[in-house]
Amino acid sequence: MRKQHARPTDAPARRALAILRAVGVTMTVIKLIVIWRGLPEKSLLCDDAYYYFTIARNIGQGLGPTFDGLAMTNGFHPLWQAILVPVFRLFQGDLWVPVRLALSLTAALDLLSGWLIFRIVRRAGGHGVALAAAIAWFVLPQTFLLGLRGMESSLSTALLLLLVVNLGRYNSVMRTVPFQAAVSTGLLLALCGWARTDNLPVAGLAITAVFLAVPVAVPWRRRILALGACALATTAAMAPWFVWNLVHFGDIVQVSGQVKLHTRELFGHLPWIWDTPFHATRTVLHLLFAPLYVCSTFLSGEEFEGGRLALPLFLIVLATTAAAAASGLAADRSGNRLRNATLVFIGVFLVGHSVLYGAVWRAYATWYAHSFFALLIVAVALLVGPALGQGLRLRRWTLVLLAVGVASQLVYYPLLIRRLPHLARGPESQFGPELERMARQSPGPLTLGAFDAGQIGYVAGRYPKISVVNLDGLVNNEAFAAAKEGRYVDYVTSTVTIVVQDLRRASMYVGPEEVAFLRRRYGQD
Repeated sequence: MRKQHARPTDAPARRALAILRAVGVTMTVIKLIVIWRGLPEKSLLCDDAYYYFTIARNIGQGLGPTFDGLAMTNGFHPLWQAILVPVFRLFQGDLWVPVRLALSLTAALDLLSGWLIFRIVRRAGGHGVALAAAIAWFVLPQTFLLGLRGMESSLSTALLLLLVVNLGRYNSVMRTVPFQAAVSTGLLLALCGWARTDNLPVAGLAITAVFLAVPVAVPWRRRILALGACALATTAAMAPWFVWNLVHFGDIVQVSGQVKLHTRELFGHLPWIWDTPFHATRTVLHLLFAPLYVCSTFLSGEEFEGGRLALPLFLIVLATTAAAAASGLAADRSGNRLRNATLVFIGVFLVGHSVLYGAVWRAYATWYAHSFFALLIVAVALLVGPALGQGLRLRRWTLVLLAVGVASQLVYYPLLIRRLPHLARGPESQFGPELERMARQSPGPLTLGAFDAGQIGYVAGRYPKISVVNLDGLVNNEAFAAAKEGRYVDYVTSTVTIVVQDLRRASMYVGPEEVAFLRRRYGQD
C-alpha cells in the first residue's frame, strides 16, 4: 500500500527532474555553441574580463599577479583569478582557446546554479514551482547572457546559492549542533568572499539576520555564540587574502574598489542628474533599483544612451513581480521555517546589494546583477508558490502577472541582437595590425598607456616588445598610489611611451592644467 501511495508523489518528481535536465543541458549546449563560435569576444565580453585573462596569463608565465608585467596588482577577486591561472598556463600559445575554456567554466557554473535553484525552491515550495524557477534561470536573458561577460559573476552566484542551501540546514541542526552549522556557514561565506569581496558585508548581514531573526526554539545566548563561531570561521578563511593585501599594498581593499570610491569617471557610474523629470526619475530608479535598471539598459541596447526603451520594460517587470509576490504573501499561511529563513537571507541580501551599489558606491556594472537575479528568482518562486495553490481566481491572476513579466524580459533578446554592436572583428583584429606596426618600427621596448586597457593589453601579450599600462588604476596599484600622492603626471610621463586613448580622461586624477600638459606631451593637443 505504501508503494502505491508513493507513486503519485514520485511521478511528478521524476517528471520535474527529467524536464530540468533537458532544459538545463539544452541551454548549456546553446551557450557552449555561442562561446566556441567566438561570439562573446566580438560583443559580450567586457574589457574588465581581459584584466583577469592577462593577469592569469602572467601568473602562469611566472611573472606573478601583474597586468602590465611591471608591477604587482590586487585589482581582482582572488578565487576566479586562481581558477583561470591553470587554464591560461596550459594554452599560452593561443589567444582564444583559454578564453573560451574560461567561458565554458561559467556555463558549467550556471548549470550548477540552475540545479541549486531547483533544490532550494523544491525543499521549501514543491517540485512544480522549483521547476519553473530553474527554467526561468536558464532561459531569461539576464541570467543567460551576464555570465558570458567573462567576470567572476557565475562563480559568485553558484557559491551564494550553496550558502543558501547550507542555511537550510540551520533550522534542523541548530538545536543540537549549532556550531557545526555555524562553522560551515562561515566557511561558505568566506568562499563567497574569495569569489567576490563585496559578498562579505552583504551576505554577512543576511546571515546575521537569519541567525537572529528566524524563530527557532534556541536561546539567544546560543544564537549569538553560533554567530560568533560563523564570524571566526569566515575571518580565519579570509585572513590569507587580507594579510597578503596588507603586506604588499598597505590596505586590505583591492585597488579596483578603492578607485571606484575615489572617482566618478569610471564605467558603470550611476547618474546624478535632476534637471528634468525624466533625468530625475532615472536617477531615483538607479539609486533604488540599480541591478534591475542597469541590466535593462544593457539588454535593450541602451547602455550608453538615455534608456527610454529600457525604462518601460523595467517598470513592467518591477510591477508584475511585486504584484505576484504580494498575492503570494496574502495567500501564505504556512509558517514554513525553512522557507522563511531562505526569504530572510535573500531579502536582506537583495536590499543590501542594491543599497551598497546604488546609494553608497553609486556605480554598477551589469555582471554584478548575475547573483541578484538568481536570488530574486528564488525569492519570487517562494513568494508566489502559496498563491498558485489557492483558488482558481488567485492562481489565474498570479500566472497572468508572471507571464507578463517573463514576456517583457524575453523581449530583450531581439532588442539586444538588433542594437548591440556586433563587431566584424574581435580584439585581435582590432588591435593586432597597429601593435604589429609599432613593434616593427620601434627599435626598443614600448610601453603603451590606456584607460580601458583590458583588450589591447591582452592582445599585446603576443608582442614581447610591448607592455600596456592601465591608466585608470583598476589593475594598477602604482598609478593609483601616484594619484593619491599628487604625482600622477610624473608617473605617466616616466612610465608610458605612447598613450592610445584620449588623455582628457586623466581628469579623474588631475586638474585641467595637468590634463592639457599630458595631452601636449603625448601629441593629443
